[in-house]
Amino acid sequence: MRAIFLILLSFGFGFSAKAEVSGRIHFQEDDFYNSQVEPIDHLQDTLSLEIESKNKLTDSLRLLIEPRLVISTLRDQVDAPLDYNTRDTLLDFKLGDEHLQIGTFIKQWEGPDGFNPMDITTVKDYRDPFATESLASAGINFFGGEKKFTYDALFVPWQTPTRLPGDQSRWLPRKTPFPLVSGQNTLLVPQQPVLDVQSHQFVNDALRNNFGARIGFHGDAWDLSLAGYQGAAQLPIFKVHIVGDLVTTQPDGTNVIQIRNPIQLQPLEYLRRSFAAGYVSTLSDTWVFRAAGRYDQPVGNDPLLPGPSDQFVGGFEKTFTINEQTVMFSLQYAYAKILDSPTGVLNITDPFQNAILYGMRFPVREDFVLYYMGIWSHQIGATYNRLKLEKKLAEAVTLELGFDLIRGPSDNLLGIWSDECRASLGLLYQF
Repeated sequence: MRAIFLILLSFGFGFSAKAEVSGRIHFQEDDFYNSQVEPIDHLQDTLSLEIESKNKLTDSLRLLIEPRLVISTLRDQVDAPLDYNTRDTLLDFKLGDEHLQIGTFIKQWEGPDGFNPMDITTVKDYRDPFATESLASAGINFFGGEKKFTYDALFVPWQTPTRLPGDQSRWLPRKTPFPLVSGQNTLLVPQQPVLDVQSHQFVNDALRNNFGARIGFHGDAWDLSLAGYQGAAQLPIFKVHIVGDLVTTQPDGTNVIQIRNPIQLQPLEYLRRSFAAGYVSTLSDTWVFRAAGRYDQPVGNDPLLPGPSDQFVGGFEKTFTINEQTVMFSLQYAYAKILDSPTGVLNITDPFQNAILYGMRFPVREDFVLYYMGIWSHQIGATYNRLKLEKKLAEAVTLELGFDLIRGPSDNLLGIWSDECRASLGLLYQF
């Protein structure tokens, strides 16, 4: 993928005089309320640079270049030497009503905002689990259609691996005991656990020859999409490698084991088949209904593979006007059914098992916007709430202020991250 990007980038600079170039420079400082074990700092600064270059080479051929690079003041925030994303960096051939794209691309099919079951083709960067980023895939993308019917097809000969939090990331579980399915063993985690994220392993050639397709039907006030995909799972299995000492054996035969550092986390990328359907209906000028569901089936007989899973999200979006500003409010219900993970892997309850999702965008003024979103997983008693304020200081400069509050039980993702409540300050420059 890197080779394709460099070739297209150098090719694009040859046409830089005809290019439409824009970009973003974003600085953000996160201040986490709770301290972590040494040497994890409570302050983290990140700087991201995005470039977008559009080159019209001929009437039917365009070159797009959209790289993104993230730099952090803390090392090992991701399990990759360089935190970059080529995004849509490709050659686009227009063939009548169809388009053929060759290069790297991000293909996200439309569905509910936030938690979208129609998003079955992308792999993710989990550097920040509450601000995940879709990573580009290198391959061939073909799409087209007309007003009533559209279609997409893609082929990725070698998929981009999932990008996970690195050894020094705050998002790895250090203060919460590991919810490890361990048979007759009770595991005592060290008071200051040292985590070592290993290089990825692959089950059934999960990254090779990924492919998928979507068809869409469109009416005057509704859209229906059906999609299928076979490729790498969007979140790998985490196998735990531990070494420990037997402390005691309980009368019921349970062994109590004290784990030694380091604790090794082994990501296993596995192959899955996914099927999804999405529906959008414009009920009126101010009401929109969105719903989507998906079914995932791991491919193969490896004993570490999880069972099949299904997801559903449905809800409404409402817009209304306050002081001549358009306010948007959304309310959704999310359901997920995932079978238990096998012995030897991290088994963490999904926060979207029977959850209410809500959000709002409120432009107080043209230069001042308030965002609010949250998750309430009422079945397990977990919540996540985020408030973000944006104030435009100049035509190209925006000041950002955010707050994250996380609560939940220790066997849930939100509970594991309950120590990661934070305040953030950001500055965005667009050119």
